[in-house]
Amino acid sequence: MEKSEKEDSTIKEVQTILKTAVTQIMNNEVRKVCFEQCFQSKKSHSPLNIFDHQCLSRCMDKMFHAHSIVEQATTEKVKDLGSSEHIQNI
Repeated sequence: MEKSEKEDSTIKEVQTILKTAVTQIMNNEVRKVCFEQCFQSKKSHSPLNIFDHQCLSRCMDKMFHAHSIVEQATTEKVKDLGSSEHIQNI
């Protein structure tokens, strides 16, 4: 394996690890926020009803939508920084 192939492989491996970590963090935060919001006054052993399911669904949708907006903005910022760095190197 050539050096650039090793570097590409390492970069892909690190990206996969980071994506997994971000997904785990996001899931934990969604669970924490949405469960607190939807079940703050609910008794711990009562079964979930349709309103609980709807609350969780709406909350999770909002959290993941917000995450995708932030992720898109971050990606655009990184691209902008990369292109401005490229311009400075010319």
